Amino acid sequence: MQEDKNLLVFSGGGIRAATFALGALEGIRTEKAADVFRHVSAISGGGLTLAALICWFRSKKDDINANPLTADDETFDAFKESVIKRMLKKGLWQDIIWH
Repeated sequence: MQEDKNLLVFSGGGIRAATFALGALEGIRTEKAADVFRHVSAISGGGLTLAALICWFRSKKDDINANPLTADDETFDAFKESVIKRMLKKGLWQDIIWH
C-alpha cells in the first residue's frame, strides 16, 4: 500500500507571499493538520517564511516540543513574532539564509 505524501508549497511574491505563508502555517496549526504534509517547498517570498521555520527548528533542536505548528499558543506566537520582525527589518533574511 502506498502512503499518501502531501506537498505544501509556498509561492513567491515578496513580502505578501511571506505573509500569506505565515497565515497558511497558522491555519494548518489551527486545523491540527501539520502531520498531513510530508514535504514542503517554497520560492522567493514564501521561502522567507519557510527559511524562518527551518531556523526556528535549528535553534530549538534540543526541545522536542518546539514545533510551532503543534506546540502551545505561546510557542506559535513567539515563532510568528520572530518571522514578523524579520519581515520588517531589511537585511535580516540574509542572516537566516546563510546561517
